[in-house]
Amino acid sequence: MAFLKTQERTKERFSLLLLDLEEYYFEQHTAYHVTISSKKERKIRGSFKVCSRSVIFDPDDLEEPILKIPLRDCKNIEFVEKENNPFNEPRPSAMCISCVQVIYIKESNVIAPYRNERGEKKMTFQLEVWSKTEDVVQTLLQLHRASCLEKLGDQTAMIAANLQSRLARSSFDKNCFQSVA
Repeated sequence: MAFLKTQERTKERFSLLLLDLEEYYFEQHTAYHVTISSKKERKIRGSFKVCSRSVIFDPDDLEEPILKIPLRDCKNIEFVEKENNPFNEPRPSAMCISCVQVIYIKESNVIAPYRNERGEKKMTFQLEVWSKTEDVVQTLLQLHRASCLEKLGDQTAMIAANLQSRLARSSFDKNCFQSVA
């Protein structure tokens, strides 16, 4: 009798407990965190999560830390167009986040106090579905504007307006139902 090895589901380390008080989780995209060191590009696959006050990148590799970037600490969020120069290697569109603080969570998959790294950082992410990159950047820019408001009440009101707008634009797709019988 042969035993079939089933593929294990990857365990996601993300938890809603990683969010700040009164922070909302909006959406998730499969993405790559692109790092360049000594002219060598490295892509780390993972899950890019958009939240109301931060961006969280949860890598598939358990040895890599979860990255949390508070939107209030971002200096610039920009859409980088894909490169179509036939003489260079094609590059997909990406988003570039310039920030002054990154929070590292569960480094080497060890539960320990978070490590806050302060200083100018530039993080680049490429979504697996490239066509959604510009929409995600626009959402991040709106949430960034909200997080930079002085009063917490104003922040909450702007985030709530953003959430209501998103809910009004989205519809439930009944075609996704599957028969379980």
